[in-house]
Amino acid sequence: GALDIKKLVPAGYVNPIYQNCSVSYTQGAVVNGNSKQYVGGFAGETIGTLMQNCTIENVDTVSGSNYVGGFIGRSANAVIAGLLSDLGVNVLDNFPVNTILMNCKADGVGQVLASPVKDESGYAGGFIGAMSNSYAVDCTLTGLGTVKGKDYAGGFTGKADLGDLADINATKGLLNIVKELLTAILSGSTDAQILGLVGLRPSVITGCEISGNSISVEASGKHAGGLIGYAGAVQVSNTKELADAEKTTSKNFQRMLTKTGLEYEPQAHPNKITAIKKMSVQANEYAGGLLGKATMTRMTAVLNETLGVADYMRFELKDAALDGGTTGLNVKATDVKGSYAGGAIGHGTGGEVRSVSIVNLASVGAVTAAGGFGGYFGSGKFADVGGVNLLGLKLIKIDGLLSLGAMIETFTRDCSVAGLEAGYTVTTSADEGMSGGFIGECISGRTGGTNVTNLKSVAASMNGGKAGGFIGYAKAGDALAAAGENVKALDAVAIENLLGVISALRPEFNQTELSYIPVNAEEIQVQADMAGGFIGDGEAVDINYGTNHSETTKAEDSAAKVATVITGLSKVDGETYAGGFAGRLIPGDVAQTGSVKLLGLLDVTLSIH
Repeated sequence: GALDIKKLVPAGYVNPIYQNCSVSYTQGAVVNGNSKQYVGGFAGETIGTLMQNCTIENVDTVSGSNYVGGFIGRSANAVIAGLLSDLGVNVLDNFPVNTILMNCKADGVGQVLASPVKDESGYAGGFIGAMSNSYAVDCTLTGLGTVKGKDYAGGFTGKADLGDLADINATKGLLNIVKELLTAILSGSTDAQILGLVGLRPSVITGCEISGNSISVEASGKHAGGLIGYAGAVQVSNTKELADAEKTTSKNFQRMLTKTGLEYEPQAHPNKITAIKKMSVQANEYAGGLLGKATMTRMTAVLNETLGVADYMRFELKDAALDGGTTGLNVKATDVKGSYAGGAIGHGTGGEVRSVSIVNLASVGAVTAAGGFGGYFGSGKFADVGGVNLLGLKLIKIDGLLSLGAMIETFTRDCSVAGLEAGYTVTTSADEGMSGGFIGECISGRTGGTNVTNLKSVAASMNGGKAGGFIGYAKAGDALAAAGENVKALDAVAIENLLGVISALRPEFNQTELSYIPVNAEEIQVQADMAGGFIGDGEAVDINYGTNHSETTKAEDSAAKVATVITGLSKVDGETYAGGFAGRLIPGDVAQTGSVKLLGLLDVTLSIH
C-alpha cells in the first residue's frame, strides 16, 4: 500500500496562532531590515500561521532588500508535496498548512521599500511583500503612501501565487526521496514554485481595503499593481464566497478553522482601493490599477503521452472597486521592448473578471498596449500559459471548442471604467502600439455588460498603430502556434470539431455603453493608423450577434436583446483606416487559429462535426 505522510512527518503538527495582538509605534517609526530580506511591520515571515484581529499603527517606513511588507514580509504555506502514486508514496495534504490572516489591520504605513541585493527580485507590498498559498480575509490598510520594489510591487502584495513544493526527482531511490522530502519540509525550502499539482491551492484575497491620500506603487522592473503586482492564479473576491461549500478554496479555509478551533463567519465584503487625492502605478513591463500581470497556472496534465487541457487554475478578480481620487489614477508602463498598462489589469491571461469598477481614471500609457481597463486581455498560446515542452510527446489532442475555449478564455462581466470629469486618456508609443478605451489588445477575450464613461481620447501611432474607443485591436487566438519549431517532433495532432475551435477563440463584445466627454471641434478623440470610435482593428469579432442569436435569446422579446451604444463621438482621425464605429473589420478563418498552417509539417487529422 501507499506510505502515509504521518510516517514521514511529526503527527503533532501545530499551526502558530496569533489573536488580538497589536503593535503601536511612535510617530515616524522605522523598521529597517538593514539590506536583508523578510521584513514586516508585524512579522518578517509567517509559514502555516493563523492570525486574527492583529493590528499595527504608525509605522512610517518599512525597508529591506526583499520580501518587504507593511504588515508581513512574506506569508506562505508549509510544504505540500501532493500524490506521488508512481513511486508508491502517498503524500497527502491532510495537514492544514496555509497562512491565513483574518481581520488584520495596518494603519499609517507611509513607505514600503525593497532595495534588492544582487539577483533578488525585490518583492514589496503595502500589506504583505509576497503571498504563497495564503489567505488575506477582511484585512485593512489605511494611510498608505509609497510602495517601491524591483520586479514585484503591489499596494497590497507584490506577488500572490501558489505555494512551495518539495523538489522531488522521480528517478532517485525511494529512501533518497523520503530524505529530501523531509529536509524540504523541515527547512521550508522555497526553491521550487508549485505550478500545478492536484491538491494545491492559489492565494486568496477577499474583502480587503486600501486607502491613502496619495498612493504610489512603483516597480523598477517587471510588475506593479495597485492591489497585486503579479497574480498567479490568485482568487480576489467578495468574502461571502468563502461560505460557498462547493469551492475548493472555501473548503480549505474551513478545514483550517476546524483544525485550529478558530471561528470566522464570512460576510458580504468587497475589495476596495480608495485614494483621496491621487494614485499612480508604474512599472517597466506590466502595470495595472489593480493587477499588474494576472495569469492562469501552467498546464501539467500529461497522461499516457497525451497532453490534456483541463488541468489548470484560472485567476479570478471579482467584486473590486478602485477610486483614483480628485486628481485621478495614472498608470504607466515604460519598457520600449514591450510593455502593457491598464486601469485595472496590465496584462491578463486565462481568468474571470466580474463586477470590477475603476472610478476617476486620469491616464493610461504604455509602449505596446494600453487600455482604460486592460492593456492586454484574453487568451494565450500554450507556451504563454505554461511553456509546456512538446518534445517527446506522441500526441496533442484538442477536443473541440469547450475544452480548448474553457482553458484559455478570459472574460469580463459587469465591469466599468469612469474617467475624471475632465476625461481620461489612453496612449501607446510603439509604431504598432494598440490603445483602447477599455482594452488595448484583446486576443479571444470576451466582455459583457460593460460601461465606459468620461473618455476623452485614445491615441496610437499613425505609422501602424491601432486605436479604438473600446478596443484597440481584437482577433481570434492562435490555437497551436505555440508549438513553434518543436511541432516537427510530434507524430500527430488530432483536432476534433475544428470549426468549434474557431468559435471558442473568437472575441465577443456584448452589451456595451461607451460615452466620450464633449470636446472642442479641433480636438481628436480617436487617432491612429487604424482608428475607430469603438474598435480600431477587428478580425473575426462578434459584437452582440452570438448572444442575440442564442437559443435562449431567440425566445425572448427583441427589446431584451443586447446592444452597443456610443455617445459623444465627434472626431476620428486615421491614417490608413478610420470609422465612426470601426477602423477595419475583417473575417477570420481556420488558418488564423493556427491550425491549417501546421499542414505540411506533420500528419494532421481533422474531424469536423
